[in-house]
Amino acid sequence: MKLIFTLTTLLIFSSFAHSFEKTPSDKKVEGVTVSDQVILKSFNNLALKSVAAGLRTKKVAFLTFNVYVAELLMPAATTWDQKSTTFENSPTAAVMMTFLREVPAKNISEAFSEGLKKNKVDVNAEAIQQFLKKVSSLGDIKKGEILIIARNQSEVSDQLLIQIPSRFSEIVTSGPKWTTSILKIWSGEPADSGITALQKTLFR
Repeated sequence: MKLIFTLTTLLIFSSFAHSFEKTPSDKKVEGVTVSDQVILKSFNNLALKSVAAGLRTKKVAFLTFNVYVAELLMPAATTWDQKSTTFENSPTAAVMMTFLREVPAKNISEAFSEGLKKNKVDVNAEAIQQFLKKVSSLGDIKKGEILIIARNQSEVSDQLLIQIPSRFSEIVTSGPKWTTSILKIWSGEPADSGITALQKTLFR
């Protein structure tokens, strides 16, 4: 029984590991190698390029902690002009976060919720609730792990991928346009000084 469980676990982890492919660039932010291209194989083989990267910090009392390196991912054909509207209006777009410390999923969900509220998003809407619940179920994110939030729009519905490539992958599907609210966590009205500083490196 133990052998069967181990083999099953290995197969699951292997499946997650092969759902993501990253081609590194020669640029680094806080010791993290920035991507050149990312392929999300579990999300219709979506291929995206990294167009901007920066450090997300969090101030607690008088201390400032490095939380993650964020990368904006967009289609290869995109001409990046460093405008938040270009990011928000792209039918396919993603944020990839490489964590520099261990962070409980609850803290991440709460931070995302604060960002949504700051941008006047109804956090009780069904799709938003589904998103926050999926984030809460991630488990603690370890130092060095990657969290990807990616959206794919169509005229009739939006899909949102929530993925830690080594162990977690979920997709939330709902009506059109709702995922723009999620992107505003990074591109919209900043929820705290750490997002304000991050935006200065990502956008004009």
